[in-house]
This record gives sequence, structure tokens and C-alpha cells, in this order.
Amino acid sequence: MSLLELLITLSISSVLAVTGFMTYGFYYQNKELEGAAQTFISNINYAKEASIITGKTIYLCASTDHQSCNPMWHGDLITFSSNSPQDISNVLKIAPPLPADMTFEINLGGFTQNAYLRFMGSGELVNAGNFSFSKDTLSKKFTISITGIIKPIVNPHKS
Repeated sequence: MSLLELLITLSISSVLAVTGFMTYGFYYQNKELEGAAQTFISNINYAKEASIITGKTIYLCASTDHQSCNPMWHGDLITFSSNSPQDISNVLKIAPPLPADMTFEINLGGFTQNAYLRFMGSGELVNAGNFSFSKDTLSKKFTISITGIIKPIVNPHKS
């Protein structure tokens, strides 16, 4: 094997290694984004089930102080039982916020006046809309469409 053949082999090997590392990085980030969307769906399902089991109105919102709902959906996701979204005294569950490098957008069409999701005692969702998760380093976005009748639907799509 000559020196030239060795250099060509090393060059091809390094190109393949770099390509593999980049592919793994995108795969990891994609799975992280998918995990955040699934965690959000899990919290939605928990709130819906809690409303059916207890027969009470259950709210799901984001909160930075655990005292009030954040209209921009920043902070921990909290699930609570109450007669009013302003009364966050009976907290059922607190889930950690999204990672800092993720973007969480809402379709204000369904959430114009509400910074929360409200499930009636029957499990029916009163307000509906779209939540989108994206990551700055990826061109992929996960959109969760929420209605009052069916389970949340995740639509991964390229932006």
C-alpha cells in the first residue's frame, strides 16, 4: 500500500465519520424535540383523566411562580383542580419546563383570552388550539392540535 492510497483511505474515512457524527446529532435533537412534545401530550392526557375521575374542572397551564398562569406558556407545566384559573391552590401535578433551547409557540386563535387548558368534569376540553415545538438547530417542528373531542394529534413537519 503506497502513501497515496493510505491518504485517500484516511480522507474517505474521515468524511464518513464526520457525516455519521452530524447525522447522530440531528437524530438526537429530533428525539429530544419529540420527547418534549410527548411530555406535553402526557400532561394533557393526565389533566383530562383527572377531570373524568374527579368529576371536577381541571386546568393545565405553565407557571413560573406556581401562583398564576403565564399567558406565554413559559415555566413549569402545572395541573390543578379549581373553580377558577386564578386559584392555583390545589395543584395535582408539576412537570418541568421545556429545555431552554426549545421554542414553544401557541396558536392564539384558541387561546386568545386563556393562558390555560380547561377540562370540564366530563373530560371535555373547553378551549382548543395548536401548540408547536421547535428547536433552533433543527428545521423540524412538532405541532400538537388539541380539540375537545379527540386525543391530541402530533404532526411533525419541516418548516
